[in-house]
Amino acid sequence: MWIPIAAYIDRISAALEEIVAPEISSEYARIQLLAAVELLKSLGRKIEYRRDLIRKRTSGNSSIIYDLCQVVLEKRGDLPEDLHGFFRKLETGQIKQDLMSIEESEAMLRKAIDCLFALRSQFDQTDFAKVEDRLRKFLTTTCIQDVVFVTSDDLYDRDGATGPEGAPDASDDPPWKGRV
Repeated sequence: MWIPIAAYIDRISAALEEIVAPEISSEYARIQLLAAVELLKSLGRKIEYRRDLIRKRTSGNSSIIYDLCQVVLEKRGDLPEDLHGFFRKLETGQIKQDLMSIEESEAMLRKAIDCLFALRSQFDQTDFAKVEDRLRKFLTTTCIQDVVFVTSDDLYDRDGATGPEGAPDASDDPPWKGRV
């Protein structure tokens, strides 16, 4: 699920301000914490969202939802009213491409998947496998895009843990290496 960074910052700020700060006995430490909270809130207002990535994500979500809904309707399946309304929005092109539509489309995607699998018995095995493969490829690609923010450089370039070629030093090998 795609949660906007500003929402994370708001949640972290609220937790620090409402839960952590009252527990700090040192006045100086509490003031420092509250100053950090204000800096976080300021940062949250300055984050720029990549509209191109948002459009790509909503477009991909919308495309797979549309395909799944069509398959469900072809098999005479029922769509929940909110999913049916979302499907109608897709057909008419009334879907916004913003962060909220990502969250909404991910919720609708879960419902579309549930509807598809509820009708699984009505499919020929080969036809269902085609739809399932397309869904699997979409979900795999989406997960990879979500995880790609952590690169190998992020994992190894910390505290001098890299060797000359950017690989982990031998001292970073797990204790079982060479024994198995």
